[in-house]
Amino acid sequence: MRILIDVSHPALAHVFGQVIPAFHARGHQTLVVARDKDVTLSLLDAHGIAHQVLAPAGRTQRGRLRELLVRETRLLALGRRFRPDLITGTS
Repeated sequence: MRILIDVSHPALAHVFGQVIPAFHARGHQTLVVARDKDVTLSLLDAHGIAHQVLAPAGRTQRGRLRELLVRETRLLALGRRFRPDLITGTS
């Protein structure tokens, strides 16, 4: 199975840090996209999880709107290329 995982918060890095190795052990292929929020990227690195950042983090209201639009557009394109069977994450 092909699984696309969106890690948008540090808490999700802890959760998926335990789940992703189990997916791999069962032969599933994963693709992780992450938001550069607080220590999310550091946690994913600590768990040894390869990930992609789709857009720089927005700090202002306008910046967060831009981040949302860029992330969603790139996530759609990435999803079309990767063709996942399952997409997971939370907002």
